[in-house]
Amino acid sequence: EFIVEKDPGCPDPFKLRAYLETIGDCVVLVDDEDIIKVHVHTDNPGKALQKALEFGHFINDPKPKIENMRIQHENKVNEVKEREEGFSPAEPEKEYGFVCVAAGHGIEAMFMDLGADVVVKGGQTMNPSTDDILRAILSTPARMMFVLPNNKNIIMAAEQAMKLTDRNVCVLQTRTIPQGISAMLAFDDSLGLSENRIAMTKAFEKVQTGQITFAARDSEYEGHSIKEGEILALDNGKLSFT
Repeated sequence: EFIVEKDPGCPDPFKLRAYLETIGDCVVLVDDEDIIKVHVHTDNPGKALQKALEFGHFINDPKPKIENMRIQHENKVNEVKEREEGFSPAEPEKEYGFVCVAAGHGIEAMFMDLGADVVVKGGQTMNPSTDDILRAILSTPARMMFVLPNNKNIIMAAEQAMKLTDRNVCVLQTRTIPQGISAMLAFDDSLGLSENRIAMTKAFEKVQTGQITFAARDSEYEGHSIKEGEILALDNGKLSFT
């Protein structure tokens, strides 16, 4: 991760994004008139930093950060093993199971009514950890299971949890509660895992979601000046109007 202060005549930051995507993945690049902020997973961090110097210079605070994710993964596995002492995973008793992320008794009950085995408490601004989702997976008495994050910020934790278990797990990239509900409604226990994954994905991808919320703090977003406490309307997660 690093932040570059743009030099005069800075090239289009899209060119930096395009280059980073050739040497790594999970590229996140945002920029404004003054800076470019970058997050990338790569085996060649030096190349990423060198390329960034064509666009500007690194700022002192915060300084560029490079972390070895393989070591992080190994440490996470060891932490999970330690936490699992005294925790007994459920024995598979059925073919399919479901782990859903939701907040609020009504929504949690709705997912349970639709067939969820475990509902992990979480959502916007209250993201569950990888360990929370992993324990939910291990608590589900099924041979194959679907995990529905129902929030874009929880997808990565769900996918990390999937990698930490030897169970047959499919993470559906549901980004909202309505998408999760639509996916559950599309499940057919007479179909196989792959067929259900396709059908459930097609179902939730057709869903358009509108949300009404309020601003937690003063901020700037896509040219809008937002004040704390203002009511916001979101269209599929993007600000529509205040």
